[in-house]
Amino acid sequence: MDADRTSQRRLVGARGVIRLRWLACWGHLVMMLIAWATGGTVPWLPYLAVLSVGVTSNQALSWSHRHQQVRSWGLGAAIALDVLLITAVLGATSGAASPFSFLYLVPVVLSAMVLSKPASWGVLLLGVLAYASLFGAPDPGMHHGGQMRAHLVGMWVAYAVTGSAIVYSVTRLRDALGEVEAQLAESERQRDRASRLASLATLAAGAAHELATPLSTIAIAAGELPPESRSDAQLIRDEVERCHEILRQLSADAGTPLGEMSQRIALVDLVEEVLDGRAWAKDIELQLPDPEAIVRIPVGLVSQAIRRLLGNARDAGGPIELRMEADDRSLRVAVSDQGKGMPPELLARATDPFFTTKPDGMGLGLFFVTAVAERLGGRFRLESPGKGIVALLELPRETC
Repeated sequence: MDADRTSQRRLVGARGVIRLRWLACWGHLVMMLIAWATGGTVPWLPYLAVLSVGVTSNQALSWSHRHQQVRSWGLGAAIALDVLLITAVLGATSGAASPFSFLYLVPVVLSAMVLSKPASWGVLLLGVLAYASLFGAPDPGMHHGGQMRAHLVGMWVAYAVTGSAIVYSVTRLRDALGEVEAQLAESERQRDRASRLASLATLAAGAAHELATPLSTIAIAAGELPPESRSDAQLIRDEVERCHEILRQLSADAGTPLGEMSQRIALVDLVEEVLDGRAWAKDIELQLPDPEAIVRIPVGLVSQAIRRLLGNARDAGGPIELRMEADDRSLRVAVSDQGKGMPPELLARATDPFFTTKPDGMGLGLFFVTAVAERLGGRFRLESPGKGIVALLELPRETC
């Protein structure tokens, strides 16, 4: 997603660069015609050479833009070429005394808008050096003596200072806008996830309501079967109970209890809440560096999220490790297994709703954990270091 936004911004920036470079080509042509019409001496060969190079390079850049193949280095090369073309035109006319020396600011502004910070400073440095080279070119203004030369050097220094201010300000502003854009994208993603979570909760509540009555009727009818059908009746009751359990799990995974209030609890008590009544609790290797640390969290909600992680680790196979610790700012929970792990392409989708690699899974467990983390202002991520998976849940130590 970030790569797509970066590519889109580069294409938009390239469109502006292309338009301004066409405008510059027309500007060179107009300058030639004005100089010729007013009877001035026109260095036709340098002007035509600069114009030809500018048109050819911009045609190549336009082709890349049409085919969405614009690269950062291509934009940087085009802007650096503009600096050299401006230097060629000014060097063939009035040198450092040319009234058009302000054109050096145009590539600086463009680079600050579309290139990286290092590349932008590189274009400015190229412009400063190119501008300085003009002091060795034919300069009709130099015969006025030291005062004129001091004035021209002052213009060069002013260009360097102004260019530095432009690069610094524009790149800072661009970075700030990028951060705002990223925050807006993250907010939009969380709103989308919350919307899907609410839809799932509604679906789960509706399914539980609609199916509760027929399932109860089936269970009652199974109890009234004749004795010779006892085994079939037991099978029906077992399957009905399984359906009830699936509905309960669906309601829990869909986030029905997200409105729970926070309360203070020690980590050792939180672990007891998580593992209470679980037959597989004895198979977990527990690590509590500070068991008496106090956190303020929605206990039921967080316990449910941790149980989802432990259940996934148990399904993966191998020893399970649960590590829980708290510092001044956050509660960190790590659940690791020794299963076969997961490739990156599946790991990236593991928290999507209804995505599962288990034959009987519903794909809502990790989605629920992610929703809990985001709702409480925390983070959740999965890592697969080669063998097994490590689930890392980080929450604020005190949540409202």
